[in-house]
Order: sequence, then C-alpha cells, then structure tokens
Amino acid sequence: MRPRLPAFPWRPRGAVADVLVALAVAALIVLYPLVSRTDLTPLWPYGHLLLVLAPAVLLLRNRQPVPVLLTEMALTSLYFANGYPEVPIYVACIVALYTVADRTHPLIAVACGAVAVAGAAWQEITTAMPPGDILMITGWLLMVIAFGTAARSRRAYLAVAERRAVIEERLRIARDVHDAVGHAMSLINVQAGAALHRIADRPEKAEEALAAIKQASAQALRELRATVGELRHDPGTGEIGRLVGNARRAGLEVRLRQPQEVCLPPEVDLAAYRIVQEALTNTARHADATHVSVEVAVEGGLLTILVEDDGTNGTRAGAGSGLTGMAERVAGLGGTLEYGPHDGRGFRVLARLPVGARR
Repeated sequence: MRPRLPAFPWRPRGAVADVLVALAVAALIVLYPLVSRTDLTPLWPYGHLLLVLAPAVLLLRNRQPVPVLLTEMALTSLYFANGYPEVPIYVACIVALYTVADRTHPLIAVACGAVAVAGAAWQEITTAMPPGDILMITGWLLMVIAFGTAARSRRAYLAVAERRAVIEERLRIARDVHDAVGHAMSLINVQAGAALHRIADRPEKAEEALAAIKQASAQALRELRATVGELRHDPGTGEIGRLVGNARRAGLEVRLRQPQEVCLPPEVDLAAYRIVQEALTNTARHADATHVSVEVAVEGGLLTILVEDDGTNGTRAGAGSGLTGMAERVAGLGGTLEYGPHDGRGFRVLARLPVGARR
C-alpha cells in the first residue's frame, strides 16, 4: 500500500478557490457599511466602481499574482485619495499580498510590501491619516507576508515528503520482488539440477523435481503479480510454513519452531517472513547443506528469528546483496541483524525486531 500523508479537510483549489475568495471579500465590503451605518452617498459613481473592481480582480490572483497586487494597491490608493468613506477595500490588497508571498519568491513579496508602505506613507502626508496608522499598516503587511511565506514553505515540504514516500515505496516493492522471485529461482535452480542428475537412473525422482519447479514458478508468478499490483496483503510469519515446505521439496531437511498464533505489526510481520525467505534462499543457493533450523519466538516485546544450517560454505560468497538488503530492512524497523559462520561450518542468521516497530 502506498504511504499516504495525513489527510486534511477538503479545500477548494484553482478557479473555485479564487471565486470563493472574491465573493468573501465582496461580501465583507458590502456588509461593513450596513453594520457600521456608513453613508455611501459620496461613493456614486466612481467609488462604487472601485468597490466592485477590487474583489473582481482577485479572480486572477493565482495566475497573475504580482499584477493583481499592483492593481489592488492602485485601486485602494485611488479610493482613499478621493476621500471616500471608510470601507475595507484594503482587504483585497491584503489577500493579493498573501498570494504573492505564497506563490512567488519572498523577496518579491517584501518589495511589493515596501511599495504598499510607501503608498501608505504618502497618504499619511497628503491626508489627515493619524500618524500611528503607518506603523500598524507596516505590521499587518509583514504579518501577511510571513503567513504567505510559511504556507509556501509548508507546501514545498509536503511535496518533498510525498516524493520521498513514493521513492521509499518503490524501493520496498523492488526489494519484495527481489525476495520473492530470487527465492523461487533458487529453488527452481536446485530442482533443475537434481532433475538433470536423476533423469537417467531415477526418473521418478526427476518427475518430483519437475513438479516442484512447476509449483515454485507458479508461486513466484503469483507473488510477482501481487507485489507489483499491490493486490494482496503482505505475507507474514503465518506463511513461513510454506517457505519451509518449498525448502523441503528442494531436498533440505528443515526443522521449524514458531508460535502457533502471534500478533505482530504489519511491517514486522513482513520483515520476519522476508528474513526467513532470504536465509533459506541463501542456504539453497550458496551452501551444500542438508539440515536447516528455523526458530521464531516473541518474548519481552522482541521478535527473534534464528536460521541455522550445516552447509560447508560458511562464508556465503555471492549472498552479499541479499544480506545487505535484509540488514537495511531490519535497521529500518529499529532492530539488529547478525549473520556469519557458526560452529566452524554452517551459517547463522539472527535477527531481533522490536514488536512495536513502525515504518
């Protein structure tokens, strides 16, 4: 299953969001005079035209953020320069400035904010604007730029996190394909070799080997199709018995000890299955072994997996990539992995995973 970022409530995007924002600003401009009982008679006709244009221009804010902001600043300046009654037409300018900070480089937003402050200072000089208003306007503009820049940074972070999640999921699927197909191919190789040696003197044994090849290849195809299509639940410790059965058909004597029922987190359950799968694959492919012991136990919040064989090739030449991938999987879950020769002859794989691990 592809990793998902935390779900957020539905938010309108694109043209729908622009229309809703424009309508909200228009509603604020219309309702403010009604609530404050402001006389709008002096606005006719040019003042009303400015009040209509201010929210209407916001429809283009995401496509042309900087031109829209400059237009809103011009409309706001014209409105107050004509001495019209106080109406929050400047809200449109604030929304446009937030969009510039959100959609463009922060320096562009700061430059536009500086122009807005200069315009407010000019209004303060040429009109009866109270001296402290310029400081309040500067603070508001800085806060709007900060919010817009933060939204832009958050969106960039989520995009990077999404790409990282996709890459990690692709690596996981590739590793699962390698584990599933590599295991099956190793068994097929062993059985094919056995069939070639037995076909002349013991044809019934060759027939058994060919049947095992057919079963292993069919299972590999099923796992490959399911892994690529993500149409199945990931295998877990409950299917280790099937791996042991395949190893026995390949000629190994396998002793399995594991709890009848154990509840593990999905990531840990899958990792345990893959560790046993890789260990048995290496035994069949790289060791001249006859006996293998597989032990799975859960104790004290720790899952322990021990796989030992009596093979003569204790160094496991050629098994490095699989062991490296196994170590990376275990480390990603906060566990430890030990592997190497034991008793001067065979090979041992010992993994310990915290049961509470999460990817």
